Amino acid sequence: MVRLGINGDGIHLINAADGKVTELDADDTMDKYGFIWSPDSKWVSYYTYDPKKVRPEGTLWEADLTDFMKKIKPGTEKGFAADFDFKTLALPDGGIVADGTFTDSRDGHVYKYKKIGTQTWMAENLAYLPKVHPDSDTSSVDKRFYVYGFKDMDVNVAKNTENYQKFGVLYNWPAAVNGASGNNSVLSDKQGACPAGWHVPSDTEWMLLEKNLGMNEADLVKEGKRYSGYVYKKLKSLIGWDDDDIFIGQSGFNALPGGLEYRGASVALNQTVYFWTSTPFDDRRAAYRNFFYGTGIYRTLKAPMEMGLSVRCVKN
Repeated sequence: MVRLGINGDGIHLINAADGKVTELDADDTMDKYGFIWSPDSKWVSYYTYDPKKVRPEGTLWEADLTDFMKKIKPGTEKGFAADFDFKTLALPDGGIVADGTFTDSRDGHVYKYKKIGTQTWMAENLAYLPKVHPDSDTSSVDKRFYVYGFKDMDVNVAKNTENYQKFGVLYNWPAAVNGASGNNSVLSDKQGACPAGWHVPSDTEWMLLEKNLGMNEADLVKEGKRYSGYVYKKLKSLIGWDDDDIFIGQSGFNALPGGLEYRGASVALNQTVYFWTSTPFDDRRAAYRNFFYGTGIYRTLKAPMEMGLSVRCVKN
């Protein structure tokens, strides 16, 4: 592997080998300005005593150190001064590199999307808002559409708020899936509030996403908190979280901490995110996913349907 340390003498290569990188060393204690850098430009991370952020492929530092490294001898913790040029590419708005965009014909809203494994997901929250309710107006049966912190019923005003434009809409479960319900049924083909050609993902489809991002089989089917594969970190946006781990933002899913509507109030903005699945448990409860800073991703099967949560649509 290559480890780069920056100090007053410039850039130094430490433990240089043959220009090939096979894994990321995530537990090395380096100085405040240390870097780990892949010569093939696949990833980069930096250190401030703990492993920090990795940027998605395509937005990385660009440099090929292979030829340079072939000219020096490997040494244990021995520095090699290097004078070479490199450049950085600016991160796009929102910190993600989308695979493309599409337009919702119902309201003209343009969404980014990202392919993850065998699935294609929206890379931002659903923002379809045919009507808006104050967060104090709750129901587990009738459809409710919320914008975080908005207490009026004017859709146009709601759409001009910062919270709508950044985090989209919070839906109770009937609004998310058009009110369909059943006992332990899986509505994976249910369009719900999603645009044509897309649908609200089932619990099973969320498990496939988690598996594609590295979650182990035991955690996939477990209720409660799951840590394996650092999936909850990979799903997060590069911005908006008080978290700077090397895995943040790797998937391009770009989840932002948009909070939720709970018990008649908007709560936990910039702290957490919740996503509905289309899978009900009974006529009053359904499955969701959520995560905070510093915890795993929660799989809950019995969430009250009156909660207002975010929705991510998956392509049919």
